Amino acid sequence: MKTLLFLLLTLGALHAQENKRPMFSPFDVTIGGQTAVMQKGNLLFAVIEKPVAQDALLKINVKTPPPMLIINAFAINEKGEVLNKTQAPGIYFLQNAQSVKLNATMSKKPLAPGRYLANIVANGTTARVVFTIKDTTGKLKLPTLKQVLDFLKK
Repeated sequence: MKTLLFLLLTLGALHAQENKRPMFSPFDVTIGGQTAVMQKGNLLFAVIEKPVAQDALLKINVKTPPPMLIINAFAINEKGEVLNKTQAPGIYFLQNAQSVKLNATMSKKPLAPGRYLANIVANGTTARVVFTIKDTTGKLKLPTLKQVLDFLKK
């Protein structure tokens, strides 16, 4: 696992030097009006700083709408691990589109409150973004960004 992480970080650094953008942030992504930002020392994903609403608009900034926009949003736990068995990912397939509301999943089920890792594929490139859906009940314990980063560095 550490070897794979080292390889990804090295490739990401080389890609960023060549193209002036991090490998996992090939285009700008906004969710709920907030732009996803790469954190210092993290080449694996960009972060939406503040929690967003369940129906927030996810928008990519590309010159023309891609023929296919594919988004998979995976719930992650307190350690930053993907919850494969307990919660199905939010899946979105759109043609000639640059935006989608988070509650417009293919299953028609909105994403539950919590933290998510999204893979956003457009024009043959993939952006990776971590974001949080607001918990209006106050019952949900979310992992901190540091916990997510620490887990992914293992």
